Amino acid sequence: MHKKIKLTRKELFSAVWEHPRTYFTEKYMVSYASFKRICERNEIALPPNGYWSKKKYGKEVEKPRLNSIDNETNIELYLRPEGDHRDFGDLTEMDQKILEIEADSRTNFSIPEKLSNMLDPVLIHTKKWYNKDVKVPEDLDYYARYYPGPIRCYISKKQLSRALLLFNVLLKNLNARGHELTFGRYNSFVKLYGIEIEISISEKNKRIKIPGKYGEEYKSEPTGMLAINTGEYYYSKTWNDAKTIKLENKLSAIIAWLEIEAEAERQREIESKKREEEEKEKERLEKERQILIDNEISLLQDLRQKSELWHEANKLRKFLYEYEAQLEKDNQLTKENIELLHFGFQKVDLLDPLIQTHDDLFSDIDPFKLLKLWK
Repeated sequence: MHKKIKLTRKELFSAVWEHPRTYFTEKYMVSYASFKRICERNEIALPPNGYWSKKKYGKEVEKPRLNSIDNETNIELYLRPEGDHRDFGDLTEMDQKILEIEADSRTNFSIPEKLSNMLDPVLIHTKKWYNKDVKVPEDLDYYARYYPGPIRCYISKKQLSRALLLFNVLLKNLNARGHELTFGRYNSFVKLYGIEIEISISEKNKRIKIPGKYGEEYKSEPTGMLAINTGEYYYSKTWNDAKTIKLENKLSAIIAWLEIEAEAERQREIESKKREEEEKEKERLEKERQILIDNEISLLQDLRQKSELWHEANKLRKFLYEYEAQLEKDNQLTKENIELLHFGFQKVDLLDPLIQTHDDLFSDIDPFKLLKLWK
């Protein structure tokens, strides 16, 4: 576990002008280059060349002022343990998460020599599943989940105890960080922030030659090198035993990766849901707009129809007046013609949208359709 020290800009600025850079590289887990970059990012001026020589001999050197910056935050440095020469000056997201997990007072990554008699239910089911003493419920569909269940172990019998020890510590620390395991018909998962990430353990095999009936043959033989497999598809990672670093020393890194990937996937889901909601809102607004457009088109069509009816009615009315005048001039206002004129004026009033008298015979006929019938 590495002790984290938080300094304000003002505190680091004062220290930079009181101590040479070797003081910081020896006290904190930073290199010369990474410490310089930390100061540059925080706009902290470093002493110029010759400053320490002048100070040693009591010469006055002008010290610059510390300017204020936007979004000023504390600067985090890690105390350097004896013999640890790593540089934590420019930490990746993964480095920061590992340090956060290891500094968490709830976590403990020490591996016991043997399992306790009071095993976690998950480890009990894992052991029984491996020994074929218990089966996964066969009536589960692919997306169904249950608890407790077995962590999928694809290892030799010789490595079962070690695998259970690893998962004993991993499970305790996952629970300490607020995560849990869930189980399906075919897979075991870690559930973090509502996101499921598949997890299993396997053993690397090697092919060896053996004499066969018709010559040399090959068979797979377990190597004792274990691998914890996390994730699937585009977010997946396998954590292998190595000659220098075993899985026992990678458990905090495994949890760090799981947390980073789960949070990233959660954010992707949030963004996806946000885009989906924005698209639905866009579609809703477009539908409302289209309804308004259709309504206004309908109103315009209605006005146009009334305009056509009005023009046609006035044309016909004008004709009737002219026709009546001509009949009177020609002394042809017979009873039959007078009835014809009366009929014409009645129908004109029926067509005219500004009048639109009632007509029993044409009561169920649209005047505009009537107009179209004779065009």
